[in-house]
Amino acid sequence: ESLRDGEPLRWVANHQGGYPAEFYPVGIAWLDVGLWALLLGSLPIIAVHKLTVILIFVLPALAYWIMARGDHLTLWIAFLATTIHIAIPGDWTNGGYRELVDWGLVTNVGGATLALIASAALARVFHNHDWSLAAPAALAIAAAAYTNPRSLLAIVVATLALLLTAWVFPIARSGAVRRTSLIAVAAIAGASVLLAGPLLIPLVRYRNLYSFVHYEGYATPRAYWESTVTAVSLPVVFLSVAGLILTFTVQRHAIARSIGIALVGYLSLTGGLSDWAATGGLIEQLETPRLMPFQRLMMIYLAAYAIVWFIESVVRMTRAAHARAVTSGAIGVAGIAVVAGMFGSVWSVPEVFVTPPVESTARPEFAEYRTAIQAANQILPPGTAILVLGNRLDSERWWHEQLWAPLESDAPFFYDDWLWYWHLDHAGPYNAASGHAYPDPARALASPYLEAHGIGSVVVTNMNVRSGGDPREAAASDPSLILERTVGAWDVFRVGAPTPIVTNGMTEPSTLTVKNHSIEVGFTDASGTVTVRRNWFPRWRATADGNDVAVTRTSDGYMEVTVPPGTRSLKFEYEVTGADWAARIGAGAGLLAVVGMAISSAGIWRWQGPRRRRQPHVPLAQAGETGSTP
Repeated sequence: ESLRDGEPLRWVANHQGGYPAEFYPVGIAWLDVGLWALLLGSLPIIAVHKLTVILIFVLPALAYWIMARGDHLTLWIAFLATTIHIAIPGDWTNGGYRELVDWGLVTNVGGATLALIASAALARVFHNHDWSLAAPAALAIAAAAYTNPRSLLAIVVATLALLLTAWVFPIARSGAVRRTSLIAVAAIAGASVLLAGPLLIPLVRYRNLYSFVHYEGYATPRAYWESTVTAVSLPVVFLSVAGLILTFTVQRHAIARSIGIALVGYLSLTGGLSDWAATGGLIEQLETPRLMPFQRLMMIYLAAYAIVWFIESVVRMTRAAHARAVTSGAIGVAGIAVVAGMFGSVWSVPEVFVTPPVESTARPEFAEYRTAIQAANQILPPGTAILVLGNRLDSERWWHEQLWAPLESDAPFFYDDWLWYWHLDHAGPYNAASGHAYPDPARALASPYLEAHGIGSVVVTNMNVRSGGDPREAAASDPSLILERTVGAWDVFRVGAPTPIVTNGMTEPSTLTVKNHSIEVGFTDASGTVTVRRNWFPRWRATADGNDVAVTRTSDGYMEVTVPPGTRSLKFEYEVTGADWAARIGAGAGLLAVVGMAISSAGIWRWQGPRRRRQPHVPLAQAGETGSTP
């Protein structure tokens, strides 16, 4: 819709009363749209999203390839690291298959993956003066920010590791060379910050309006340790420690050493921000388990680094003929053994490390849900919202399915879950500080709730509840709800006396259109207080018959305006401020800088500084004897 209106998405109107896009960035959604456009719209967006998840899952291979190539290592390291990443699912906060695919936390894993790619590219620019990766590094940093701003913490740590590497290990580096590296990193950082400005500036401006509730954390060092072991397995933990030690003994591999230093710094950062530390909670809008995916990816690379060193050492000691072929074959077998073993084909694997099956949307139950939403949309009174309650008892991932509802309707939606509210005044039967779902969803069927949120139809099924009764049974016995249709396990009800999203006292509007960035209301004759059941935010500006009127915030976080007698039209616009325009201009400048970097790397014009010739692969087991950085 925002693309049709010719502007980027800034306010998401269809979810729980609406929220600013920068509070829950939509970088992955834009990737979905980009892939959909690349495929010329030949696939539905729900299928494109599956491709996006698959792409994110295998994308760490690109970062591993960039790092291995930068140190002139065998690319089998990238293969081995990728197989470990694929084989070990982790838990739902660990960044592996389980978090990305099973739980669908795509933004957190996607941000960490992009941060790893950005860190790898930065390291190549810094250590190798590989200018061809300057523009990709800037783009990856900006993409990581738009996907999950917290991923910038990982990039900052990785950048500091680069600087520390150059300071502590200045092997065969002149002052001029180091200055060139610093200038390059500064230029990349500047360009990426400009590119991400349209996201970062609003986040800073409105940070006091974002109430972040912590549901997860590391209460003790033991909890952090156990999460780390679950993320990668105990053998990989020990191998990553071995790889970390090796990076300080093998002089040639500056990029691997930077990753090792970054891992140490990142472990310290996570520990320092955890609940047990004196500085715990220093970053208010951060749950420390969300840092684990980046840590996991670094540990896996260092573990692969150690395995390859061991294999190459053994091959070298045996003086095998065709050593490179033997080494490659041994690494390939190791990778296959990791995958086969973790998938339970070779030996018994603890349940926590078993890759779980994932339900597909291509099944009758999901089709029934979509049909139920279509039915609710068909009977929806104009200017009202749809309420979705309950979950199929045969599924543990019902709450993911709920959010596909907007595929079938442009109406606003409310849900009994997905209440990670950015403000704490939402009128509903729950306490945001203790949970993100209604413990007694049946209470949302009461008339005061339906009226408060302008709900016109309800889609409900059975669910296990913490308190109260089953919402489907409660809906069936409620005389104010009229059953219109049953689709599989879902019942579709029409609210008997619905209240529109916008009202002037008891007067309903003659026309009402709710879009992402605007609300347009028509009245026959309005006066006095007009209530708008959409979340308030400072950007909203209102006009009554073309004249400005003040927008006030209600006690439940919605909006009210006072209009003069005889008002016939009321319009709300989600404005673009001067700061937004400045950020957009800055993003344009950042894009020009990235284009300049790309042109430079192509040879049309060049930064000043020494260039390096590509050097051949040197086995890890021999690299420590060379005594110099390439």
